[in-house]
Amino acid sequence: MSTYSLWLIPKGDAFAHYGLVISDFSRRFQTPSFEPHITLIGDLNGKKQDMQSRTAKLATGLRPLRLETKGFGLEDYYVRSLYLRIAPSDELIRARGLATKIFGKTEIPYMPHLSLLYSDLSRDEKQKLIPTIKKPSNNDILVGAISLWQVDGGVSEWRLIDEFLLAANRK
Repeated sequence: MSTYSLWLIPKGDAFAHYGLVISDFSRRFQTPSFEPHITLIGDLNGKKQDMQSRTAKLATGLRPLRLETKGFGLEDYYVRSLYLRIAPSDELIRARGLATKIFGKTEIPYMPHLSLLYSDLSRDEKQKLIPTIKKPSNNDILVGAISLWQVDGGVSEWRLIDEFLLAANRK
């Protein structure tokens, strides 16, 4: 069995914009690069086919989301080192609840965010980075897909398994 995580994937300009921020920080600080995402649920253990089937079921129950950003945050936690806060809208909380139900997980506190840097930099160093981050013209993030990632090992070993369009995006 492997460990998996479900990511909400920003569409279009937001994906490109935050992807550049992540790549720039990765290059400047010799830290891992990763795709822009908002983790919907993580720490899922199981077999690949079962995870794919459950993720497909989840995607059929979700509509595209418009997520509101709420400024930046930083922590002394490697994978939440520097991030963009996401407002916990009713739609997002509903999506999270459906995911916990489909995957049989216990509901735990959820702090939606889009990480911009995975690192062990000091709080002062991270605080100095915030004013350098250019904001996109639109603060909202549109999400049209959910991706299933195998997250065993370090960040460089994470692998995209599958991506599913949310129900209303299917043609």
